[in-house]
Amino acid sequence: MTAHLAIPALAVPAPTLLAAWCAREAAPDESPERDVQVNAFRWCHYDRGLLCLHVPNELLGRAGKPSKRDYKRASSLKAQGFLPGAPDLLILEPPTNPAYAHHHSVWLELKAGGLDASAMTDEQRRQLARARSKGLLADCLSGSAQVRLYLEWLFVRQGVPA
Repeated sequence: MTAHLAIPALAVPAPTLLAAWCAREAAPDESPERDVQVNAFRWCHYDRGLLCLHVPNELLGRAGKPSKRDYKRASSLKAQGFLPGAPDLLILEPPTNPAYAHHHSVWLELKAGGLDASAMTDEQRRQLARARSKGLLADCLSGSAQVRLYLEWLFVRQGVPA
């Protein structure tokens, strides 16, 4: 009989002050996660011309019980360098707002409107904590309105929210 070790769930990372402020100030919305991701990428890449990368959820396969094909695909992606828990949006430039410019890039985990950081998987929590430990600005945001407000504070506005 094999004993299974219980791995404790990782604590939900506390949001940065900017993310917490945006969560309070943004209008509530119920955007699906895919819409949140697409809107964030479009705003960063097309509207602002930022060097960024979106990691689509479709790479992860379908929800539910994985098939043999899903395991083969996951193994292939891992061999190619895909990291489980990788954030949805990577902005590979420092924020233009001087208050946040000491971060050399931004990692964002994006959730559907109405969800929060408690919806993150353990792998996503590990990656977020790892990114923060390396000096990156890393947060989990929910809904298109919150994401847009957050990105505007980093790349359009000046100072910190009051």
